[in-house]
Amino acid sequence: MQNKELATQAPKGKEGVAALEAIRGDISLIEASLIDVAGLVSQDQLIAALDKVKATKEKALEINIELNEVIAKYARNKRK
Repeated sequence: MQNKELATQAPKGKEGVAALEAIRGDISLIEASLIDVAGLVSQDQLIAALDKVKATKEKALEINIELNEVIAKYARNKRK
């Protein structure tokens, strides 16, 4: 998963450690949601599975954007 890789690249300063732990928790929830989706699909609950996939994708995109912004900001500040 790309977000796991980005989390390893994110800065780990004073404030960053707590934020990264929260993000790692969110990533774990996303992974659990995907397992739930598989279960819903196997039970032919396709609408519920689709809803869960959409919510999971949205959360994953939010995390991805946040991590990319933090990494880019850190890189810009490091160059100064």
